[in-house]
Amino acid sequence: MAKISDLLAAGRTFSFEFFPPKTDGERQQLVRALRELEPLKPSFVSITYRGGRSSRRPTTELVTAILRTTTLTPMAHLICVAHTRLELAEILVDLRKAGVENLMALGGDPPSDPDAIEGELRHAVELVELARSIGGFSIGVAAHPIGHPRSPDLASDRAFLAEKLALADFGVTQFFFELDEYLRLVDDLPGSCRSPRCGRSPGWPRWARPSRRPWSRGSRRPVRTPLVCAAPGWSCSPNCASGCWPRASPGCTSTR
Repeated sequence: MAKISDLLAAGRTFSFEFFPPKTDGERQQLVRALRELEPLKPSFVSITYRGGRSSRRPTTELVTAILRTTTLTPMAHLICVAHTRLELAEILVDLRKAGVENLMALGGDPPSDPDAIEGELRHAVELVELARSIGGFSIGVAAHPIGHPRSPDLASDRAFLAEKLALADFGVTQFFFELDEYLRLVDDLPGSCRSPRCGRSPGWPRWARPSRRPWSRGSRRPVRTPLVCAAPGWSCSPNCASGCWPRASPGCTSTR
């Protein structure tokens, strides 16, 4: 199994990201998608941690299944939120025992379940440290071109990111629509975080459409109407103007 840090150091990469399925229908759809995408030979596939601590088993099982039954290189997401330190250590050990070498270490969104615990680790950098103590992982962290929603300002956000990248192997950005946002992020980072050792993977959506509005929630990132209208199945009005999301311009309608 290839380590993502080595793939990034070797040259250009591309990847796909999947949610662990919750229903039989979603499971069948995911299997079809994996089989259709496998011949494209993506550099790796990323498996999210869906829905807090309840995602522990689905994420681990899906990553393990991909590793054993396909030629794809999977990366498991793991979040600090709603887990004790011991639980996180157990998950990391289970992943290593299964042969998983790639990890995305995340702080995680605040739990929606009022009964969920806050979690013993507060920040992703603490999870990176824990994964390092377990050993054997190529570790990625999240980067936000226009700043994390909970960061007080962009300067502190960049400082937090540099701290994470000093311990991790690579960063994957939140999705963005403007290239300049990514380039400013790279320019703002210390020189050590721009070296070949510290890989970066910019992220952007293949397309966005109104039904995916929650996808941008919590990211400081509005969906820009021209991209919505350019999505397959949407007809764009000549009156369409940049930045008018979430209200589509007159004449922008679904053709599905």
